[in-house]
Amino acid sequence: MSIWLRYGTRGHRWDGIQMFGRPPVLAPPAWALAERVWEGTGLCPGAGAKHGDVVDAVDAEPRGASADPTQNQVQDQLQIQLAAEVDRLVASVPVGVQRIVLVVPDGTRVGPWRDLLPRVLTALAAAVPHGQRTLLVAGGIHTVLSAEAIGRHLLPVDPKPSKTLEAWTVIQNGDNQFQDHVSVGQTPEGTPVRLHPAYVEADWRILLVEISWHYFAGFGGGRKLVFPGLGDPVGIAQNHRRAIILPGYADAGLDACPEAVEIGRVRWQERCAPGRLAGNPVHEDLEAAVTLAPPHWVLTAVDDPPPDPDPARPGCFGYRVHQGPYPAAFAEAAEAFELAHRVGFTAAPRVLLTDAGGQPRDATFLQAHKSLQHGARFVPRGGRMLLVAECADGLGSATLARFVADPERFRPLVGKREDPLSVIHLQTLTALLTVVQAVSVGFWSALPADVVRALRMTPLASEEAARAWAVAGGAISWGWLPRAERFLPPTGFKGGALR
Repeated sequence: MSIWLRYGTRGHRWDGIQMFGRPPVLAPPAWALAERVWEGTGLCPGAGAKHGDVVDAVDAEPRGASADPTQNQVQDQLQIQLAAEVDRLVASVPVGVQRIVLVVPDGTRVGPWRDLLPRVLTALAAAVPHGQRTLLVAGGIHTVLSAEAIGRHLLPVDPKPSKTLEAWTVIQNGDNQFQDHVSVGQTPEGTPVRLHPAYVEADWRILLVEISWHYFAGFGGGRKLVFPGLGDPVGIAQNHRRAIILPGYADAGLDACPEAVEIGRVRWQERCAPGRLAGNPVHEDLEAAVTLAPPHWVLTAVDDPPPDPDPARPGCFGYRVHQGPYPAAFAEAAEAFELAHRVGFTAAPRVLLTDAGGQPRDATFLQAHKSLQHGARFVPRGGRMLLVAECADGLGSATLARFVADPERFRPLVGKREDPLSVIHLQTLTALLTVVQAVSVGFWSALPADVVRALRMTPLASEEAARAWAVAGGAISWGWLPRAERFLPPTGFKGGALR
């Protein structure tokens, strides 16, 4: 079986049977395998790729035309469906609306919503020709991109994205250091909610999103586009800290904990997990935050791959648009996503090979580590995981940087009152340490070896080192999941190091 792994902009092919001497016990769904073969690497079976080949990887977006007439028919039908969905969107806009805001994901999210965006921009501009039209990028506290970079992110195949965006005022959350964010209240748990004024003041608020698992909020997309996507650091940090607990201070909360607390005392909140909403304190707080200033309409693009695609015939997978008032439309999209992203297997693999999906998903460790969180739900305690992620932009987190600088003397709550951003990824660090205590992780990346060791993983600086580490355990049960953060085991599976 061929294993295709993405590292930055490059694709690498390994021969799993040659490496491990037996078939995998865990393999991606047929659609994910076909997708990785021809979208993730630019090659398809029979194109001459051999064991160890390295090829330029291509982004899975946008979906273009195919030489296969059948695929062109699929695309034609998809375009008809999309036109109908856009008509429905326009019909939802009340007569007389003067200020409309369209909220979209930031540069770390490159799902099928980008394929729909140009149609939506054109249709809404025509529907509100003389009003104020704002395209608001929900980046939370993520890096604000340059005008050129944000244009490429939003309209990747448009040679002149700035011209296409002329009818819209494009704003990124945090582009003025959150100085004019507007308070809309606080949640029952006390989280202060301040949102971007362009969203709060709009007459009609629309979200154009994708959906995904989220390792502590249950699901990404939907309400997360509003908060934390349009929030400020103080509120975001307070919400995210609900994913961790500190025994002895549970009633008072982390804000009342002394700054001298050691990282070893911080524990993961087990009610926070991907795919889990009921009883999840982070999700419940997010929902309460969004009800303070809810969106009026939500469009979610959910991949709709064929159940048994032929990887030898390159083609474009379609997607479905779920839209309607919030929150019902989000719940419908989450149910559709879950149906395609639970993966079964014959046994729990003792070694799992995975990646973070290549650029831009593996640009920072902050984003790439999500595949570790999901992989640990397939691998038993004491198993091994190989993570492939370039991390060309480094760790992507001040909290992680403080930890690796001096792990032994690291005090996670130092500075939390003066600068919420200094501890905003404490839940990420806690989640990582939970994984590396349960499984052995080999990490092929561009990060310095001492940084990787500080994160309690084995640094692997080359493809050869990564392959050697993967097979060091001999001919044992193994598995491969491309971009593991997209998948979870079947409901009720209890064999993973994390649940």
